[in-house]
Amino acid sequence: MSLDHVIDDCLGKAVDDRIVPGAVGAIVDKGGLVAIRAHGAKSQDSAMQADTVFQIASMTKPIAGVACLQAVERGLLQLDQPAAEIIPQLADLQVLEDINESGPVLRSPKTPVTLRNLLTHTSGFTYEVWNSEIARWIEHEGTPGIASRELASLNRPLSFEPGQRWEYGIGIDWAGQLLEAASGVKLSDWMREEIFALWVCLTPLIAAAPKWKSAKLLCTFSLKINGKRYLPNPHKLLQSSIAAAAVSFQQRSTTRSSSKWFYVVENTKDTRFFRRRWCRQCHRTTWGICA
Repeated sequence: MSLDHVIDDCLGKAVDDRIVPGAVGAIVDKGGLVAIRAHGAKSQDSAMQADTVFQIASMTKPIAGVACLQAVERGLLQLDQPAAEIIPQLADLQVLEDINESGPVLRSPKTPVTLRNLLTHTSGFTYEVWNSEIARWIEHEGTPGIASRELASLNRPLSFEPGQRWEYGIGIDWAGQLLEAASGVKLSDWMREEIFALWVCLTPLIAAAPKWKSAKLLCTFSLKINGKRYLPNPHKLLQSSIAAAAVSFQQRSTTRSSSKWFYVVENTKDTRFFRRRWCRQCHRTTWGICA
């Protein structure tokens, strides 16, 4: 069976079973992109294409992770250094244990948050979308949520002791703040100069919104549970994280461009991204849990 058929079998069934309205799949090996296929609908009136443009939202997290690991290699950051040594306000972090009639029950953490924690979602920082306690705290305090994309939305208590367990959250956003504080360079500028400028093939990954032909942009769909019907929302944009917003390019990409990112970071012998093997391996660990 060819690789095209492998993708077709997987995506075709997902579309036929109405698991997704449409999808593009790609296979990359050590030589680069070897197969790419599209199935289903891009919008109500057009079919999905291999060059369809997607909103990539939190898929910018691995890019921010690469930037932070570059800073580690250059001695600007340390993986196990307490983050409060770079951003003093993090010394005042509290762990949220409960919310009762009297309000939030907070305590000081036993261990400090580190860059390693932030990159691997083990810091205790969580999303209110999936953590009901943090959602209740935000409602109680009247602070902005992450969907506001305001920097103030990062100011929240931890949901658990740093290093205690894994939970997807805003750690990468704080990691980006560490990079900015340590380097004096905006995260978006660092990405542009230290990552994207080095690889012309990644340019489409960060192309500014006006450069995209609107006809290629994927329509956002909403799932209607009854009958598994997907209804298009042509004007809806996905909410993205602070790290994603920092890229300042509307966080859009094609599957082909995203596949090139995997190839460049994981397989190339070029050392412009990482000069040490351990740093590349750390990125692989980070990639699997921050995307």
